Amino acid sequence: MVPERSDGDVVAVYDSLLTQALREIRSPATTPGQRIAWARVAEHALEHLPETEQRLAETLSTARKVLDSPEAVQRLIRGVWSCGGCRSADGTWKRLVDWVVNLADRALRGEHWATFAWLAHVAVRLDGVEPTLSPEWERGVRAAHEMPNAHVPLHLIAFHCARRLEQESAPLPDWLRLLRSDERLANAYSTDCSLEYEIQCAVCKRVDP
Repeated sequence: MVPERSDGDVVAVYDSLLTQALREIRSPATTPGQRIAWARVAEHALEHLPETEQRLAETLSTARKVLDSPEAVQRLIRGVWSCGGCRSADGTWKRLVDWVVNLADRALRGEHWATFAWLAHVAVRLDGVEPTLSPEWERGVRAAHEMPNAHVPLHLIAFHCARRLEQESAPLPDWLRLLRSDERLANAYSTDCSLEYEIQCAVCKRVDP
């Protein structure tokens, strides 16, 4: 009979898996496709691991090194969220928001527009930025507008920003009216609105689209 593994053994297995995945993601020898695959592994491992400061920092630091891969960054951020992003008692929520905003700023400076759109969507959803957006972020949104792989997060940015501004009875800025009037964004969301663009906490099962 195979002995059952203890909780400590399970954590050790997933922790080792996460360490390997993050190392492979950062490696210059890893291809773009492999990077996304390893990001999926990291996300899966994080879903089964308790939150620690070092674990979150290493994952987010890895995301900072692969801003040219929006899919990989998306997976890593979702993994961090599932690892403990909804537990704000010790400041995790605030740290996560700050990290996402910082990563979005870096993606913006590097002109990684699709990555920026994804991170901006998360920042908006977590109330990390004002719904009117800064001039720099508006520039990023407009630059990402013609990129098909940015259409879903742009649709979500428009949805959440418009909802917040309408609750405040505030006028919608030009960039937001542009996004809302573009049927391509809504169509992209309609055809690809599965869990790919949801953030789900593995602990409380809260889902933030």
